[in-house]
Amino acid sequence: MLEKLRQIDTSAIEKLVNIKKEQDLLNGYLDKSEDLKEKVDEIVYQRVRDDYQNRHRELEKEANPLQAEARRLEVSSAYKGATERPFQCGRFAF
Repeated sequence: MLEKLRQIDTSAIEKLVNIKKEQDLLNGYLDKSEDLKEKVDEIVYQRVRDDYQNRHRELEKEANPLQAEARRLEVSSAYKGATERPFQCGRFAF
């Protein structure tokens, strides 16, 4: 059973975790940019903010196919697990 778990490709999920971390970091930068808005020129503020938002959108685009892949793997793994186990009702297995 443990060997079967090791065979599952989790690279899509690992990439999604990294994307989420980067998005959280960008969200922190966006929040911080709001705090510093009054201390910098409006053009600089807007350019930096646009850059963070564009990067966030790029990460969303990168995440979409990975999310679909992770869902597919989840369904596939659940289906395989269900078909490999006998139906059990109480102490009787069918």
